[in-house]
Amino acid sequence: MNRCLLAVVAVSTATCLSTVYAAHAASTSATFPGSCVDDATVGTLAWTNPGNATTSNNVRATRALNSGQVSHYLKCTNFNFGASIPPGSTIDGILVEWEKLSSQASTIRDNSVRIIQNGSIAGTEKSAGAFWPTTEAFASYGGSADTWGLTWTVAQVAANDTTFGVVISASNGGTGSRTASVDSVRVTISFTTPTPTVTATNTRTVTPTPTLTRTTTPTYTPTRTPSATATGTNTPTFTRTPTHTQTATPTPTSTPSRTPTYTPTATVTATETATESPTPTSTATSTPTYTPTATATATETPTESPTPTPTPTSTPTDTPTYTPTATATVTETPTESPAPTTTPTEPPTYTPTATATASETPTETPTETPTAPTETPTATSTNTPTVPATNTPTVTSTPTPTVSPSATPTATPTATPPPAVTFSYSIGNPNTLIVTVTATVTCAGTCPSFDFEWDWGDGTPHDSGQTSSHTYATPGAKLITLTVTLSGETVGSATRSLTLPNPDLPPTAAGACTWNANTWTMTVLDVSSDDGPDADTLPGDGTASLQVVIDWGDGSVKSYGKQGGLFTHTYISTGAFSVTQKVIDSKLQANSTTCAGQATPTYFTVSGTVKNASGAPLSTATVMVKSATTGIIAKTVYTDTTGLFSVGSLKPDKYWIVVSKRGYTFPAPDTLGNPAITVGPNSGGTIITADP
Repeated sequence: MNRCLLAVVAVSTATCLSTVYAAHAASTSATFPGSCVDDATVGTLAWTNPGNATTSNNVRATRALNSGQVSHYLKCTNFNFGASIPPGSTIDGILVEWEKLSSQASTIRDNSVRIIQNGSIAGTEKSAGAFWPTTEAFASYGGSADTWGLTWTVAQVAANDTTFGVVISASNGGTGSRTASVDSVRVTISFTTPTPTVTATNTRTVTPTPTLTRTTTPTYTPTRTPSATATGTNTPTFTRTPTHTQTATPTPTSTPSRTPTYTPTATVTATETATESPTPTSTATSTPTYTPTATATATETPTESPTPTPTPTSTPTDTPTYTPTATATVTETPTESPAPTTTPTEPPTYTPTATATASETPTETPTETPTAPTETPTATSTNTPTVPATNTPTVTSTPTPTVSPSATPTATPTATPPPAVTFSYSIGNPNTLIVTVTATVTCAGTCPSFDFEWDWGDGTPHDSGQTSSHTYATPGAKLITLTVTLSGETVGSATRSLTLPNPDLPPTAAGACTWNANTWTMTVLDVSSDDGPDADTLPGDGTASLQVVIDWGDGSVKSYGKQGGLFTHTYISTGAFSVTQKVIDSKLQANSTTCAGQATPTYFTVSGTVKNASGAPLSTATVMVKSATTGIIAKTVYTDTTGLFSVGSLKPDKYWIVVSKRGYTFPAPDTLGNPAITVGPNSGGTIITADP
């Protein structure tokens, strides 16, 4: 049996250097805008010199407001935070400070304070309806941990354009004309910086020292002195001492011949296995470590074919021919687990010399000369040589493999994190209960084209698209769920809750209209209603703040008053006039209605008969119709041959009928015999009788 032992002693050194930084919170300096303009989204009155609000220098943007009037938005943008916030930071809060004052205490107050995201006014309403001070000062809205109900990215706040900014609107909650003034506005962004990437340096030094030890202990019958020739440093030495005892019944003159043939084969196989476990994601200068493992297998196959014909007292001559064969095969299989992107600066090389070839082919031809007669012997051949073979080749292996990045490493793969799914939302005009959502998917690399599904949480059909809007039927708590899919497979989802305030709807205009044709008078009793307290943070409208305006339709001055008031108008000309009633709340939200019936003033007619004292009709009597209110004669007519008269085109009023005829005396106006006649509807059948 041959045994080969391959021992490896490896020395390695490794150096790993890494730097790790922790994320930290920070904030920008208070920054003024680059642009301020008027925005007519709310209110009815524009700001004067809105560009003055870009700098705190006591040169202000202003707006004069009468009682109940509301200004437009003063919109300020272009804050240019780009260089102040590191990319990848998390936006924690936004502090907005408006520098403002009022010309009179307890009059000018906040109407609306909002923020601009992606060019749209959005987020939580920050106005609490507070009155503005009469001494200029900064008022704060939001804060370092207040994102105004929105989710922000660095790109959304960093752009130096109109996509990010702030707005403010003022109203006059007092009496008289007052002035709202804004000197400046400044914004501070609070954020948390990202954790920097780790940089690692990994260096190894490997010194492999393989030693191959081979021990062969064969057992042979003949005595041989083999000579082994090996490639490499391989000097086998074999010593064999055979013991050959024969017991035979010789046959005289026999000539036995024995030719044993022996061919041992020794095969040595050495296997070296190198293993390296570097650190992934490192940029390293690496000399890999190899751990060779040698496996030796030796096989000797002696073949002996003796054909003895012994003769007693024979003296055999044993002359073997021995050619040992020892074959050592070294197989090296380096296994590397280098880090991806590893660039060895000095690839190690080695040249193993571990091939030994020894061939043993003994040929034994003993010659025996018997002196006994020919006989058939019984030969017992004990051929058990003990050959202590010292076959210790010393194989000095200087391995010189060429290791390059083309080697196939066994790498530990880095799992790709799943996409991060989130979305932001904004509540639009509170009067419409509209919510707009925008999905954001963050991938390790470039994101593919995803599909988006929105569940609004109110039982309505789902919507799709990265950005979508939905109008809720009722206010209150809502739960929105976003599901992101790719080729039908879900890759992530996100759920957010929000609360929709009660909508601040415009008031409802209504009135009880009464037309009096006899007096040409229209009366309107206002019964308008409002939604009560505002849904947002402004003081409630209620009904006490409603303003009522009546347009009588005849070009006359409109009537103004409060909700619940009674309004009356007397027309002075004939025609058909539509009466419109308009109601306005404190936010200048308005609604109108028109009276069901028109005002239709028409002229009246007074007719009658003039008689003498005996009751006979008087013709050609002069009849004058005189206003009892103004004393002005409205009409003059004459009686016909039957004493009849008729006076038309009279407006509603009280009139006296004044009659005269030569030779007759008639009752004076406003006497018992001639009272004033109220002309409302047509008056007919009036009898004027002359005094006796």
